[in-house]
Amino acid sequence: MLICTQKIYGECVILAKVQLETERRRLFQPIWNSFDQVLLPKIKQGIALCVSGGADSRALLEALACYFLRHQGRVLVLSVDHGTRPESRKEAEAVLARAKVLGFESQLICLEASMPSDEATLRKHRYEALWRFAKMNNIASLCTAHHQGDDAEGFLMDLFGLGGGHEGSAMSTQLPTEHGEILRPFLNFSRKTLLQLLTVIDATDYFTDPTNENSSAKRSQVRSWLNEDLLRFHPDPHQRIAHIAKRRGLDLQALYGFADQLIEVENSDVIRVRFLSNTPDGIFLRALTQALKMLMPDKDLRSASRALADLLNHAKKNMTDHCQGLDQTSSSFTLGHKKLARFDLPGVQATVTSAGIELKKKQK
Repeated sequence: MLICTQKIYGECVILAKVQLETERRRLFQPIWNSFDQVLLPKIKQGIALCVSGGADSRALLEALACYFLRHQGRVLVLSVDHGTRPESRKEAEAVLARAKVLGFESQLICLEASMPSDEATLRKHRYEALWRFAKMNNIASLCTAHHQGDDAEGFLMDLFGLGGGHEGSAMSTQLPTEHGEILRPFLNFSRKTLLQLLTVIDATDYFTDPTNENSSAKRSQVRSWLNEDLLRFHPDPHQRIAHIAKRRGLDLQALYGFADQLIEVENSDVIRVRFLSNTPDGIFLRALTQALKMLMPDKDLRSASRALADLLNHAKKNMTDHCQGLDQTSSSFTLGHKKLARFDLPGVQATVTSAGIELKKKQK
């Protein structure tokens, strides 16, 4: 009887191990497939894995550690200590210790604790430090753990004018920058999937940043709304909104393709936007916005939409008058310091003619 009991127990243990391995494979395989598409083509040029110690980046670290093609190139783990919390240094050191156990090179990057602690400033300085280190070590790409939830948050933040992605569009899995590429292999995965992955491999000792729960931060408020209130209306609002954000990105890509055809660059200070009677307003406004960005690449034009709409209406009226023979001369519409002071833009003079709009930087 004892032998029979031991046999049954042993069979149960084997069955449990098989089920666990099946669950592990079911969770990991789609992620490894994403690594094949996003990371593998870049790994020979070097990839810096950006790991904060939170659940998302910990899942990235653990999943890549199990990826059987990780040794095809160089992968370096970087953890940034912003110095904004007393415990942040120990958390970053714990990340590096785990990375070494998993066989990765690792490095701690420390930022000055005296800098402003708002999210945008911290992000800016974090990426600057990461790219400096990457350049010094001949690393071509940074890899982050952004996922579906981040796209959903970005869409809602842009919707309410709080920041977020470009017109609510989703992030790209491969984003070229002046320094190198930013790789985001998790964008098709939910945070729930990443947490399940950590649970199945018993790696639940990740850190939680208390600033993420700060209800005064706009992103935290949006995250709370997504995780709590919207669940009453949809079983998976993150996935739904992330898919909308992705479609928005594809739509914008097509619109800007048409808008670019209206732009004529004379030099770095003068750009013309052609106006055709059958050009939809949406495409013309995007061409106008693109032209202004070319003149002022560091300026945020999102709050200038009303002034640009006024400029479009002025151009349409001028075109109508010209066609009716009422006005054969050009007119000027100046977006000066006083007009756009709230947008923090330098002076730009927009001259409206029958052919379109000429944008010219005003000399200081």
